[in-house]
Amino acid sequence: MSPAMAARWAFVCALITSFGLGSASAERRPVAVVNLDLSDASAAKALADKLVGALFVHPDLSSLANPTDAAALKDPIEDPDRVALAVARDNLLRAEEELVAFNYGQAESYAEDGVRALLSVTPSAARQLSADLMFVRGQAFLFDGNRNEGLVHFALSARLDPNRTLDPARHLPSVVATFAAAKSTPGAPGSITVNGTGRVWIDGIEVGQAPGGFAVAEGRHLVWLAGADRNVRGERALVVANNPTSVTIPDAPISQARLVQRARIALARSADATARSAAMTNLAKLVGVGDAVLLHVSGDKVVVQTWHTGSDIVPLGFSSLREHTTEKPDAILEALAPPKPTEKIDPPDPVKPIVVKKWYQKRPYQLGIAAGVVAAIAGIYFVSQIGPDGSQSWGGPIGVEDPLTVRK
Repeated sequence: MSPAMAARWAFVCALITSFGLGSASAERRPVAVVNLDLSDASAAKALADKLVGALFVHPDLSSLANPTDAAALKDPIEDPDRVALAVARDNLLRAEEELVAFNYGQAESYAEDGVRALLSVTPSAARQLSADLMFVRGQAFLFDGNRNEGLVHFALSARLDPNRTLDPARHLPSVVATFAAAKSTPGAPGSITVNGTGRVWIDGIEVGQAPGGFAVAEGRHLVWLAGADRNVRGERALVVANNPTSVTIPDAPISQARLVQRARIALARSADATARSAAMTNLAKLVGVGDAVLLHVSGDKVVVQTWHTGSDIVPLGFSSLREHTTEKPDAILEALAPPKPTEKIDPPDPVKPIVVKKWYQKRPYQLGIAAGVVAAIAGIYFVSQIGPDGSQSWGGPIGVEDPLTVRK
């Protein structure tokens, strides 16, 4: 066979194999294995890995077609805010050091860099650190002789952290007085229009949906857009009284894996049965399944629960919770695909063995041999009755006495 012909046959065989595997896989129901323990090290993760392995060879169920989705449902989730928060904390430390060293311009710069890093952080997580950075920046402006900017930044710090109070033993009188004035003086009314998509957070508080307009006091503000289907992005805004201000925050769609992780987090943190059911339905729709195995850790035990959209065999909704002990993955999956009853098959009638006889054991051959032996004996007998002169020694028919013979 020529190399070209061999290559064609290999391609055809690969297509046939792929089609066969695809057809077999299409008949199996995909199952989401969800690890609801979001910690880095979890016994639930180890069991989830075993279940995914069992699904690869299960006759009726299968793992998710997208391995990235399967990993997002069971592997540890890295905090998307971790790096940016670390950058902001480092800048806060540097700004405080420069403030003590009377390098006010450098302190302002570090504080600004810290705030910029927090514009991509979940607003609720960024709120307190943003307040600390704005407070340091206000002090830097105040010590540098710019009281108005000090007031503006102190006011923003107070909106981000309304419970902040200053200890006169730790802060200079000018700082205490200026901060108190900024906190107690209401700003003139203003407005800000946010262009983009997602939920709008202004100064760490969720205020509505974008695009939209929102009433705010004049001054500096931090504006974020967040949502389940986008990455967090934000902008700084300066609002002037009676002068509409607008900010535009571009879309930042998240990856499919991150979308699945967020759905998993929402399910793990569901407050009640209604929220849990809605979160499970959303996750199932996202990854395209009608079956799921949910795992979480309680004490030192892994707790197992299954979920199904409902059928004649498996009931709708969540199963009861049960502790996992030594149960094998296949046994866990039986809740979603019960073993099929075995059909009773009557044994076949026994078949008499066929005995192949040797030639001399067969009847025809035996009869032939017997006839040959009889013929040989008869021949020997007749030959023995012939005399030396060729005459026969019997006088008549065998068994008949000659009537002329006189008995003596």
